Amino acid sequence: MLDASRGLACIGVVAMHCHLDYAMPWYWGVMDFFFVMSGLLITRSLISNCDKGRGTASFLLYRALRLLPAYLTVILLYALAVLVMQQRTPGEILPYVFLYQHTDLIFGQVEIFPRIYELLPYWSLILEEHYYILWGVLFCVFAYAKLRINSVSLAVIACLFGVALVLRKAGVSYWTLPGRFDGFLAGSIAGIIIFMPRKVSISDQWAARLIGLGWLLSLVALARLVWSGYNSYCDQTRFLAGIWLDVTCYTIVSVVLVLGLVKIDIRGIHFGRLQNGLAFLGLISYEIYLAHFPIVTLLTRAYNFNFHNGALLLFPLTMFLSSVVAYFMHRMLTAPALKRREDVYSFFTKRFSSQGGNLQGEPSPIPVESGDGKIS
Repeated sequence: MLDASRGLACIGVVAMHCHLDYAMPWYWGVMDFFFVMSGLLITRSLISNCDKGRGTASFLLYRALRLLPAYLTVILLYALAVLVMQQRTPGEILPYVFLYQHTDLIFGQVEIFPRIYELLPYWSLILEEHYYILWGVLFCVFAYAKLRINSVSLAVIACLFGVALVLRKAGVSYWTLPGRFDGFLAGSIAGIIIFMPRKVSISDQWAARLIGLGWLLSLVALARLVWSGYNSYCDQTRFLAGIWLDVTCYTIVSVVLVLGLVKIDIRGIHFGRLQNGLAFLGLISYEIYLAHFPIVTLLTRAYNFNFHNGALLLFPLTMFLSSVVAYFMHRMLTAPALKRREDVYSFFTKRFSSQGGNLQGEPSPIPVESGDGKIS
């Protein structure tokens, strides 16, 4: 069901970028759902990685093999097209290649690095990469061995959510990790609670109180989002002024949704072919996200699909073309990389071991002389 939900959210993102946002004013918050989901799934991956006795380097290697083949292929193809058509300089893609696009917005609203319209939606992918690196290091070094979900850690987590809210209110861009980390954090904490229950040191009574508080907050957040969606029709200025709070509301609602989906999966509930179809889209949702906006841009340049009736044609056409391209990208790039990751891991482990270290982040054993004079 988690894969199916990603497929459904992916459809919403494509619809938004096909100018159907007028029909779904609340759907921009689907990115916060993706962030919560990413926090949950990346934590599950980190737990599996650490359970095998592996460290940060191996986790980052796995993530690179999952994400970079398709991503860099799209970026380099775009650079080649730019070079052929001579409409931009190839150097403008460097912030996207090295994943530092939009970091210029962290400490101010001045855009220092060049923006490429066809690649604008990649801000969320870059933001996720930043979180994967940060959380991967923190989890492997600290959280896996030392973190406990108790009253103290919950108080710290609540403070971090407050920090994210204050930063957005103060003007930190929600296109950057400091302005959006609460979604990832919520998903990561949920992942620890679900997949590492031994880490939870809370009494059943307090757990029941927290669940009740969560339901109450989700209802309040949902009411706020309904009001915000209404404002998007009636008063755009008020709507934009409240986005800093809406992001938090979307995060709260997304956590409830994700936990509900996990519960459905645990119970083995299945919705037949509909779920299978959405799960397939969820499997290639990353590649769809990479492909769809360049396709939207090309189609709108070829013909005026903008708004209302045009968008009703642009959306299914984009969804179909993006799914086809994404399927072949997944089959030719992502899937082979994932199948070979153990081989790649073994190669780098041997290479690092021969140079005095390994991918577990530990020094290689120091040679010692045995009693018979041999080095072991």
